[in-house]
Amino acid sequence: MVYLLLATLGAVYIAVVLKAGQAGRRSRMVVLAANYLTASLVAGGYALLIQSTAPNLATVLWGAGAGVFFAVSLFLWMVVIEHAGMGASTAAMRLSVVWPALTSVLLFGELPSLGQGLGIALAFVAIALLTVRSGLSPAALRGSGPGALLALFFTSGACGMALKLFHEWGEPGQRSMFLVLIFFSAGVLSGGWAGLSLWRSRAAVHAPDLRDGVLFGLGNAVANGFLLKSLETVPGTVAFPLRDSAVIVLVGGLGIVVWKERPGRLGAAALAAAACAVALLAL
Repeated sequence: MVYLLLATLGAVYIAVVLKAGQAGRRSRMVVLAANYLTASLVAGGYALLIQSTAPNLATVLWGAGAGVFFAVSLFLWMVVIEHAGMGASTAAMRLSVVWPALTSVLLFGELPSLGQGLGIALAFVAIALLTVRSGLSPAALRGSGPGALLALFFTSGACGMALKLFHEWGEPGQRSMFLVLIFFSAGVLSGGWAGLSLWRSRAAVHAPDLRDGVLFGLGNAVANGFLLKSLETVPGTVAFPLRDSAVIVLVGGLGIVVWKERPGRLGAAALAAAACAVALLAL
C-alpha cells in the first residue's frame, strides 16, 4: 500500500499544479512535450539507479505503443478543458478507471472481497456524483464535441490498462524500462506536434511553458511509476478505484481548506462516498 499511497500523492500533486493554473495555460503542446520528456528523464534515472535490464523488442514495441495513448490522452484532456471546463474533462478521466478495473476482473480473475467490492461500488458512486456536479451534460458534450470526450474516456482508460497488462504479461525486470519507453515515446510524439505547431504559428518557446511542463512531468513520473510498482502487491480491481477515490478526498479537502471552495450537496456526498471507499479498500 505504500507505493499506492505515493502514486496517489503524485496524482494529487498533478491536480494541485493544474488547479494553480500551471499547466495548459499558454502553449499546451510545449507543456505536453516538456512534461513527457521530463518524466522520461526521471524514469530513466531511476532505471539506471536500480540497474534495470535493457529492454527487449517486445518491451520496446509495447512501451512505444502505450506512449501514443499517454500522449493522445493528455492532449485531449488539455483540449477538452478549454471547451467543457476542468470539471467535465476530469470527470471523463475519472470514469475511465472502469477499464483497468474490468481488465483485472475479466482477464486475471481478481475478484475483490465483499468489503472491497462495496468500496469499489462507493468509489464509482463518488465518481458518478462528481460527474453530475461537474456538468458532464449534453450541453458540455455539444461544447467540446462528443467525440473528444469519448476519445478522452477511452484513451485515458487505455493508459491504465497498458500498465496492468504489462505488469501481468511483461518481464518483471523490465517494468522500469517500460515506463521510460512510455514517457519517451509520448515525449517524441508530443515534441513533434509542438515543433510543427510552433513552426506553423511562427511562435517562440516561452520559459513559463517549459516550467509548467517540468512541474507536470515530475508528478507524472511519480504517479505512474509508483502505480506500476503498487500492482505487484495490490490487485488492479482495488488499486485503480482506491487511487481515484483517495485523490477525490485529498483534492476535495484541499479545495475546501486552501481554496475555500464550497462543494455543495453533491460534492459533499461524493467526498463522503469516496472517504468510505478509501476506508473499505484499504482494509
